[in-house]
Amino acid sequence: MFWKNLIFTQQNILAMKKIFLTLAVLSAAVLPSTLCAQSFVDKSAPDSYLNFGVRVGLTSSNLSTDIPEIGENSNFSWRNGFTAGVAVDINFRNYFSIQPGFFFENRSHNYTLIEHDPVSQSLKNEIGHTRYYAFTVPVLASFHFNLTGNLRWNVELGPYFSFGTGDGKDEVEQIFVSVPAGAAGVYTCTTGKRDYYGDGDWQHRSFDWGLKIGTGIRLLDHFTFHIHYQRGFRNASANYRQNWEMFNKNWTFAVGYDF
Repeated sequence: MFWKNLIFTQQNILAMKKIFLTLAVLSAAVLPSTLCAQSFVDKSAPDSYLNFGVRVGLTSSNLSTDIPEIGENSNFSWRNGFTAGVAVDINFRNYFSIQPGFFFENRSHNYTLIEHDPVSQSLKNEIGHTRYYAFTVPVLASFHFNLTGNLRWNVELGPYFSFGTGDGKDEVEQIFVSVPAGAAGVYTCTTGKRDYYGDGDWQHRSFDWGLKIGTGIRLLDHFTFHIHYQRGFRNASANYRQNWEMFNKNWTFAVGYDF
């Protein structure tokens, strides 16, 4: 399920990746290298041991799920949100730094659930749209490679810790159809809203942690472009005691400025 969803996501964001690749190629070909020649891996001591930057961008979020009562009769789809925050590079060498960050993130996903009861000959369909917020703290190991004097390629990975804030919302439309033998059929359609975070069966735990990996480029020592993927390691389902599994996953596309 995880790899299937990952491949599907990569297809959806192929156009965005092409934009980043084009920027990197054009920058390397067009921007003059006004600085002295640098090695691909610069092991020298940094001029500054701390660098501060701001980031803003878009997110695409979803859940990887395993719900025994529903089985394969469920579908969770990616939806967009935003991210904004700050990052600090603690530089040990010009090619390596530790980068803690602090981000406010808006996330969303849609879902469809189908429950069929052959005994009562009933069918229940739930269509939901979620929107929720979190503060995320990543702590990444960041490796830097010089493509030209004006262009640096970054590769980053490390843990993240996410703290849900507010209640969030889960807007649900429920359709129920029952056609029992020898009795009149029943059809109902109701709409409602519940908090995203909470202790109910279809709610979610607010704290999450997992792995964040990504890559990006920095132009002219200041302008940055990033792609990251986050995968939660903690079961986010509030109904985890009944063996329900829900794991967060999230793509981030961001631009930034390093001071």
